[in-house]
Amino acid sequence: MNCLSYLTAPWRCCSIGTVLCVIALSLMGMPAGVEAKATRSTNIALTSDGSKLVAVNTDANSVTVFAVAGDGRSLNPLAEIPVGNEPYCVAINGNSSAYVTNGASRSVWVIDLNTLGVSHAIRVGYEPRGCALTPDGNLLYVANHTTGSVSVIDTASKTVVRTIKVGGNPMAIAITNIPVERCQPWRANARAGSPR
Repeated sequence: MNCLSYLTAPWRCCSIGTVLCVIALSLMGMPAGVEAKATRSTNIALTSDGSKLVAVNTDANSVTVFAVAGDGRSLNPLAEIPVGNEPYCVAINGNSSAYVTNGASRSVWVIDLNTLGVSHAIRVGYEPRGCALTPDGNLLYVANHTTGSVSVIDTASKTVVRTIKVGGNPMAIAITNIPVERCQPWRANARAGSPR
């Protein structure tokens, strides 16, 4: 069981601030040999080997892929790739795939980092924002802001395998390896962040 199981009751924010849903997942059931490192929502990400960087260009509805050179001291643009409307977040699986949430398109687009092209478009809830991969790269969790849900995407089949209602307006996802009994959903508002 992971922390998302505890998030069935709707979240309601009592202030005028933006609700930030950071969901911690227990990864105790990870197979042996899988490095359990934390992942989180971001609009810029590096491949595992540090050779490529992907940056979201929200205003241009694209992502730019850069080659990282000189021990990380320089970036050389490789391609600007058109994606859906209002790209928001990127998560990279190893060295080969980037997943980009597109808020106005209700989709996650998969970028093949070898061919520098779009390989799949996956339909999710309304206004997907944050996304994060499990450390083994098998699942991508996507925060659907307007729908108040989290879509779980199987990265092998490129399909949504589960939708979890969390209520409120989730914007970000973080995945960590802390035990489920220590998991705590957090929200942030205009005044301060606090555990719920």
